[in-house]
Amino acid sequence: MSTILWPPLADASTRSLARRADETRQRELSWLLDAFQETLSSLKSGLEDCSVLLAPRDQGSTLVVSSHRSEAVKGFITRNGSNITKGDVQLRLASLAPPRGQTSYKLSISTSPSAPALRLKQIAEVRTLINSSLDVVDATTWTGDKRDANFISGQLTLLHENIRDAKAVLKADPAAQDADKTWASEPLDDKIFDPPPPPNLSFHLSISDAALLLHVRTLEPASSTGSSTPSGGSGPSFTGFGLRDRLAHALGAGPRPPAHDEAEDVFTYRGTQVRVKEKVRVESQDPSLISAMAKLAALEHTVELGRRALDVVMTRTHQGDDIESISSTMANLYAEFLPNIKTLTVTTVLDTPRDDTTALSLSNDRTELVLEHNSRTNRITLPARVSGHGHQNLQLPNTGELQCANRIPAEPFFAEEEPVALWSATYLDSKTRLHCTRCNALVSSDKIRDWKNLPSEAWAEMMDLWHCHKPDEPDHDHDDAPATKGYAAGNKLRAQAGVGLVDVMSFLVSEGDCMVECRSLENNDNIHQVSCRKCDTVLGHRDPQTEVLMTQLTGSPATSIKQ
Repeated sequence: MSTILWPPLADASTRSLARRADETRQRELSWLLDAFQETLSSLKSGLEDCSVLLAPRDQGSTLVVSSHRSEAVKGFITRNGSNITKGDVQLRLASLAPPRGQTSYKLSISTSPSAPALRLKQIAEVRTLINSSLDVVDATTWTGDKRDANFISGQLTLLHENIRDAKAVLKADPAAQDADKTWASEPLDDKIFDPPPPPNLSFHLSISDAALLLHVRTLEPASSTGSSTPSGGSGPSFTGFGLRDRLAHALGAGPRPPAHDEAEDVFTYRGTQVRVKEKVRVESQDPSLISAMAKLAALEHTVELGRRALDVVMTRTHQGDDIESISSTMANLYAEFLPNIKTLTVTTVLDTPRDDTTALSLSNDRTELVLEHNSRTNRITLPARVSGHGHQNLQLPNTGELQCANRIPAEPFFAEEEPVALWSATYLDSKTRLHCTRCNALVSSDKIRDWKNLPSEAWAEMMDLWHCHKPDEPDHDHDDAPATKGYAAGNKLRAQAGVGLVDVMSFLVSEGDCMVECRSLENNDNIHQVSCRKCDTVLGHRDPQTEVLMTQLTGSPATSIKQ
């Protein structure tokens, strides 16, 4: 491959070269503007999909609300669009006394037509931003000059801002949501629930990381007078926090309230100064919100690529949301990464011959290339990682020449935020084989024909919750549903010949489908180590009772997948 990206013509002067470059740029710009029309159609389709995912539907999405490894919060909530239309939550909190004859406090969303709606403002805001994005796409497609690069660039910038803001609302930093004080400044109307909750209970719903986030708080007066009501007598009654409870806590005879991040803070709740006595945080994943956020992230990336491509052809430097136009006679930099030879080729094209002020260098963090020429500075972000640290000068064109090329050793880089893709049974088939990572020896035979995903670790708990708290059976006895349905604690998963099971961090296969050695661990005859026959690397372990072999996934010296 030639090291010169744009060789000048031998009989062309600097002026004619600039004229030809401008003609080429105009043709590229015309082609790019035509291609944007198809991109806009694709963007509109993606935005409409996001709108459908967040729009109200006939049934809505029923989500399980369950505290992790405790009985503090158990129940379900139905989200339909931006409203919570149904909900039944059982609370077992040390600071919330249940009604007489019951073991938990039941909190239900009212289904009365006259009851106020429990609305999630974040979803409503996202829907508004998506509708604004659709309006921008329609305006770009049907109005304005499609050949006007400045108009298209401005519309893409506006579209990018709307999509970015919509994704940010769904993402919502969990730490920021935990510190959110709207639960105190904007409490929910008691008429939303049937019957109304006690005055010392706060119920707050929000969206965080594309999941439904529930905070349940029990409150007590900030300054107590020794009775079960706040001083002054004009505020609401906060029952359950009397002198007997405080005396029991002081003597160590009663249960201590759990520690949380708001234990020392004072809030104004319904006109009264209160403290948070007990706080429970429950997160419930919403498939529709997860899908919508993933689509918005892809749409944002597509628009960003379009903006960058248009900026390059229009000879603009792209710096986030700030676009700075530069002169068409400014010197140009071209950087291309060649992954096969791990080399970064940098081509410098000057508009005038170099002088004493011309300098080409790598930035201190080795992420940018900096060109200083004619009292101007041009920066480009490198498409690969350059080893080393600190400032480094590069070769410049010789006197009288306008361009030169530099080759720099480089390595590909990947974004730290890029999620690690987990294996799924949908990507595996009968041709999939397990190999030892260390020696590449075959671990599994060709007997495994089917691969299946194991359920999540919370599957049994959710099934127990469903059978124990069915929405259509509000009053029922706690039966032995887990034992009869097959997910009781005593039930075990047994291996099945010819079937491989895919877990989050391991594979579970039948002993007869693998070519490994099993050794009993010291002082434990029930669990055996599974080792590679060739290199003796420990691949996992075997349970003799279930005849299941568990092998580790790639990431440690264990097994790898080949198809």
